[in-house]
Amino acid sequence: MFERAWKSKAESYSSSDGDALEWLKSNKEFTENVFDIDPYASPYEALEIIGQKATTERIGIVCTDGTLRRVSMMRTRIPKFFRDRCGWPERSLTLMAGIYHQYPRYLRHVLACVLPRWEVERLAVQYGKGTWKQATVYFAAILTKRPTPGTEAES
Repeated sequence: MFERAWKSKAESYSSSDGDALEWLKSNKEFTENVFDIDPYASPYEALEIIGQKATTERIGIVCTDGTLRRVSMMRTRIPKFFRDRCGWPERSLTLMAGIYHQYPRYLRHVLACVLPRWEVERLAVQYGKGTWKQATVYFAAILTKRPTPGTEAES
């Protein structure tokens, strides 16, 4: 992926071997400005760690999301991660319908809950194609770091 896409865009590049979440947790900070997250299911746990440890003022993320829209499509229980971060109930058909039909809106909400220090500057969403692939979503975002309270310039 680095050779085909990120070589000309990323200021620096690192990849993980083995368990990506453990690799992310083991790093003290991230100076990279682009993150490509492609898990088998949820990218949000990785995004949370990156959001806490990224040192640049602006980052790009590219994610494969096999969780949020799939949960809503299948009408299963909302994962504990989302319940804890977003304050969502374990099961709500109204919420699930909203997530499925208005995914970008709910994705922005999830990103705000998971990455409270960051603001979405730009967001692009692409839905998977085919019977079950439509529950997988690919998204890219540019995030800018929110000013730390008390450090904003007074006007």
